[in-house]
Amino acid sequence: MEPMGKIEGISHEIYKYDNMMLRGGDILSHSGALKLKYLGVDTVFSVTPTGLERKVCKDHNLKLIELPYEKEGVPPSVLKTFLESVQNDDRIKHVHCHSAKTEMEL
Repeated sequence: MEPMGKIEGISHEIYKYDNMMLRGGDILSHSGALKLKYLGVDTVFSVTPTGLERKVCKDHNLKLIELPYEKEGVPPSVLKTFLESVQNDDRIKHVHCHSAKTEMEL
């Protein structure tokens, strides 16, 4: 995982897992969405999208896939959707939850 630093309009630093996946925080503004688009991001996976993030993604033609997280964890159907989207799509993705923490930070 390679740190890419803080990007204006994204709530936490961006990390590059590989050429196809970035991890960061919530999209907070049109500026954040534009910067993700500049990095080649086409799809956003979010556990906790806000109304603002939904609107900004729509306005900038970023595909938003919501991954609801339940008390027991990620439901199998949600995990299946995520894995299929990642495996069958060669576009760059941005993945985040509300806190944007990795397992290393917990």
